[in-house]
Amino acid sequence: MQTVVFNNQQDFTFYKKISNIQLPYIYYTYHLNNKIALRCNGNFQNFTYFKDYTGFSDPPIPNPNQQYYYQFESQKTITFNIGMQYKKTIENISFYGVAEFAPHLFRNIATNYFVSNANPNISQKEVLKKNRWDLYSFNLLGGVQYQLSKHLSVCYEGGIYNTFISPLSRISLNVGF
Repeated sequence: MQTVVFNNQQDFTFYKKISNIQLPYIYYTYHLNNKIALRCNGNFQNFTYFKDYTGFSDPPIPNPNQQYYYQFESQKTITFNIGMQYKKTIENISFYGVAEFAPHLFRNIATNYFVSNANPNISQKEVLKKNRWDLYSFNLLGGVQYQLSKHLSVCYEGGIYNTFISPLSRISLNVGF
């Protein structure tokens, strides 16, 4: 079977990512005073996967009268973090800690393509499943910020996220206005 995006004569991968859109995180920080700030950040991701069921003896087939041969799955995620930041400044260097609430909103749509008769050139499609689920987590972060000028600074940040530790989660050039 050959399609526009996949040729299983050359690549025998069962589960393959074919599209990836991931926007960079955008951060905004509002300083309440010299030590405490509110901050928020977020991004959007869209992944599309291709699953080839040809040649596999036990594909997940909801209807045994239909022969499934491939599936496209689209996953969209919106992440939006909001939190408080506390910083201690010594000359041009600031050390800070952050506590964030981090909801992740997922939407997943899978579409099956199948044949229902002996002619494999007549194909049909169905939207198999539409799922939406949310994940809420709490992040603890720490970082160092160096003030280059009145409105320009560089920042390094690491932290503890839901189930993992990231020694490097952000390096940024910040503009204040």
